[in-house]
Amino acid sequence: VERSRGLGDVYKRQLLEDPDGDNHILAICGDQTQNLRKSVKHGSAPWQGEGLPVFRGRTIHIETNYRNSVQINRFINVYAGLVRGYLPQGESLSTEIYLRGTAYRNGPEPSVFYFDNSVEEEAKQVMQAVLFMHAVQKIPYSEIAILLYNQAAAKGSWIKYPLRAKIKSQLLTYHPEIPYVELAWSETVASYETRDGVALLTYVGSLGIDFRGVIVCGIPLIGRRLGASNDTKETIEKKKPDEQVEYRNSFDALYVACSRAKESLAVVLPRPDSSLCSTYSRILQCSIDEYNRGEDEVIVHD
Repeated sequence: VERSRGLGDVYKRQLLEDPDGDNHILAICGDQTQNLRKSVKHGSAPWQGEGLPVFRGRTIHIETNYRNSVQINRFINVYAGLVRGYLPQGESLSTEIYLRGTAYRNGPEPSVFYFDNSVEEEAKQVMQAVLFMHAVQKIPYSEIAILLYNQAAAKGSWIKYPLRAKIKSQLLTYHPEIPYVELAWSETVASYETRDGVALLTYVGSLGIDFRGVIVCGIPLIGRRLGASNDTKETIEKKKPDEQVEYRNSFDALYVACSRAKESLAVVLPRPDSSLCSTYSRILQCSIDEYNRGEDEVIVHD
């Protein structure tokens, strides 16, 4: 199972050791090769390469979502559907990349924690989300993650909106009883072995692992990076090609962050009338509104 980066190389090494053997029957591929048809077309699937056997089998998608609860799965499906309406021609989402499958475990409804116009208020709401998951939903601290937008990619905006520093200040000053650990503060994959408290890491840094409870925050940083105060599909289409790709990557990063939650998902958002709102916060708010049209509703924390 290619659950995280690097295992594709292990698979290739096994094939090279026995390229003509009869043991290569089934390859189970996860996050890094989920878009199989595209990977095969470009020759980048883990079984493709010089000196490797010719792949003559079929690709079979597992239709069951074993990670996310029914409620989280439904919320992410709503989000993915709305994102498709924002992407310009040629940047439409691949149904394989956003393949969700059918979830079978029930869990609590997703939560939203609102804040006003300051980074201090967002940090306080992040802590309220941690306390809610631990005290009310009985999730151990070591199974809770706070996921933030990668500050290194924010081109200096994080200096004016130092959310990571404010969260650490909240933990150290007001909640010293809560253990925490900063995992792989970069675009690399975080590690299971270092999880001995609430985890702080980036959206993309969480790829390949999951947590019982996930708090997605730092949305204003994404808007500042792209100047995405009120963009639509039409205005995105008028931007430079590299900026359009950045929109796609940011949408994908939010998808990755939300899909790390197994049991409980909390999104920390500026209020709809806040000056910190952006295209991304509005899409998430629309996802909440659309989710609420179903049988259940998102838990709101003001």
